[in-house]
Amino acid sequence: MHIHFRAPLAYVGCGVRVDTLPESGSSSTVSITFADDSLATGQCKVVSDLEIKVWVDAYTTEAGNVVKARAWLIQRLEGAKIWKVMDRIGSDAI
Repeated sequence: MHIHFRAPLAYVGCGVRVDTLPESGSSSTVSITFADDSLATGQCKVVSDLEIKVWVDAYTTEAGNVVKARAWLIQRLEGAKIWKVMDRIGSDAI
């Protein structure tokens, strides 16, 4: 599974592209890219076809900034193609 954040950092309201969503209830390792071409790994839990929870491991942006590991709730509105970060969540929620 691959996720692309449309900014160098994830934040509430940030657009997200999700490639090939696994079945609801599944968890998997995910490769993550950001708008500045920085890379991260993480874990993803598919809650439904409209909601996922993503744990992004710590990574370094292309500008050299270290970003701590964080977990995010990402949702897609019915009929929309773009997903959005809706909230920052605790890592125990994954």
